[in-house]
Amino acid sequence: MSCLKTLCNNVVKLLAHMDVKHKVKDSNQAFFRPIDDLIVLPQLNQFEDYKKFISVLFHELTHWSMVKSRLDREKYYRETMKLEGK
Repeated sequence: MSCLKTLCNNVVKLLAHMDVKHKVKDSNQAFFRPIDDLIVLPQLNQFEDYKKFISVLFHELTHWSMVKSRLDREKYYRETMKLEGK
């Protein structure tokens, strides 16, 4: 298995550890569906190469990361201060 293919597989596993809901299916489209908080990706073998897969995945992750609840800096600050006992 090539290093890039291994990297692709590991990145997909990382999604599960980050609680990123995602679906890989036979499709010619990749997209983030905000209403379901879901990233949909074509099968790995549908991309011309592994670099393209990783590029598209990280592009969709930027959309996923921009959901308001993930960008609430005040909430993040309060939670961090609480954890630090301040």
